[in-house]
Amino acid sequence: MNLDERLSRLLAGSSASLSPRPVEAVIRRGRQRRLRRRVAVAGALTVLALAGGTAGLLSRPAEPAERQLPAAPAPVSRAPQPTGLFAGTTPVTLAVSSSAAKVMAGYDDDDRVLVSGAEGKDPELRNRWLIVPDGGAFALRLAVERPAGWVCASRADDGTLHLRLCLTGAAAQRFTLTTADDETYALLWGGSPVRIGAGGALAAGGTGAVVRLTVARA
Repeated sequence: MNLDERLSRLLAGSSASLSPRPVEAVIRRGRQRRLRRRVAVAGALTVLALAGGTAGLLSRPAEPAERQLPAAPAPVSRAPQPTGLFAGTTPVTLAVSSSAAKVMAGYDDDDRVLVSGAEGKDPELRNRWLIVPDGGAFALRLAVERPAGWVCASRADDGTLHLRLCLTGAAAQRFTLTTADDETYALLWGGSPVRIGAGGALAAGGTGAVVRLTVARA
C-alpha cells in the first residue's frame, strides 16, 4: 500500500468518527436526562416532606389524657351503736320520715302496731318506745309497762306486727335498724323491710310503702 492509499484511509476514518449523530437520538437522550433529574428531585422532596412530618409529630406535645373524676362513693348503710337513744333506756318516738305519722300501738282490742297521724286515745301510753339492744339486733318495746308485763312489737305468721310479751332473743321480735347518714332509719325484720300495709298496719314484707323512721327523744 502506497502513501496515498494510507492517507485516503485515514481521512475516511476521521470523517466517519466526526460525522454528526442522528438528531432523534440526541433529543431522546436529553429527555431521558431531564426525566431522571425530575424523578431525583421529586424523590428528594418527598423524603424531606416525610422527615419534616415525622419531626413535627415527635415534637408535638402529647394530648393530655382526659381527667376522670372519681366516682362518688355509695352511701354505706350501717346499724346504730347500742348507745344513747338505742341503749333501751330512753323513751323515743318513731316518726315516719315522709309524713307526720308516728308508730304506735293499737288500743282497746287492737293489738297491732300501726302508723297513724292522729294522736287518738292515750298517746303517751301508745307511741313511746324503747329501742332495746338484743344480740346485734333491737327489740321495739313499749315504754310503759302493761299490767301483764312488758310488750314488744312481734312479727306474726302473716307478716303483720302485733304486740306480744317481750321474750329476749325471740326471732319474731328481733329487728334491724340501718342508716345511711341521712338521720333516718330503715326498719327490717329478717332482711325484709317493714312496710305500711292496709289500715296503717305495719308488716314485714308485702308491697306497701317502706318505712323510714326518724328517732327522737320523747
